[in-house]
Amino acid sequence: MRESAWYLSELDISKHVVPYAYIEEGHYFPFLMRDEINKGKSSKEGLFPHCLYSFPNLPDGLLRTSVNQLSHFLTAYINKGAYKNRRILEENTVSNILSPQLDKSELPKWLLNQGLSWFEVIRLDNGKSVWEHSGDDPGVSTIMSFCQNDGNGTIVFTNTSTKSVVDISKRLYQEIAAI
Repeated sequence: MRESAWYLSELDISKHVVPYAYIEEGHYFPFLMRDEINKGKSSKEGLFPHCLYSFPNLPDGLLRTSVNQLSHFLTAYINKGAYKNRRILEENTVSNILSPQLDKSELPKWLLNQGLSWFEVIRLDNGKSVWEHSGDDPGVSTIMSFCQNDGNGTIVFTNTSTKSVVDISKRLYQEIAAI
């Protein structure tokens, strides 16, 4: 993942997509919006660009990467820590990360298990579960998931805040099942 970093200064920002916010009835985050929004145009509705922002919550969020780069990491999870016949995570580390951390009685009904930053949920129409990790900040929404039963995974990035990444991920699994 040589093109992944938490700090903008460590990246070629010409490759960075512009994050957008959907402004509705003047609701927005003025400290993240570009200057034209702050100069009185916030009464408009629609998608407006954010500035490229960062805040210090490492390693909680704001890792900047591409789907291609992140797919290497996801492949290692699917392969119990191995990527291209090289071990990058110990198998017991992956097992521990994907082990239940809470009693099931403490979880909401839609959540089967909570690992360490991964959640096991039923997302597939065939009843199979997937492990997923998602993120959401102003102007970005992401989800990375994989099915342990069949070794398939999905990664969805959007450059706007939206909850539809879960629906997109589920649809990708439906397409995989149809192949």
